[in-house]
Amino acid sequence: MRTQFYNRDGSLSRYGLACGYVERSERDNVIVTMYQEHSVYHVRAFDHADRGRLAWKVFSTVTAARTYYRRAVKMFVSDGAE
Repeated sequence: MRTQFYNRDGSLSRYGLACGYVERSERDNVIVTMYQEHSVYHVRAFDHADRGRLAWKVFSTVTAARTYYRRAVKMFVSDGAE
């Protein structure tokens, strides 16, 4: 049996998230993560240098969690070059 932990775009699949994998993006001291716990999806942004927790949202669908995760990465981690 072949299982796929990643989607074609490189993001974690629902199966990968259900198996405990964590999607993570970071720059400097800011880390944005998305993971599944029980039947909900958590998206967290944390600044380990100064500001502490920047965001922590919980979603019931993976689509909503991915949308917010991408927005959080652009907001907290990207350098604005996109």
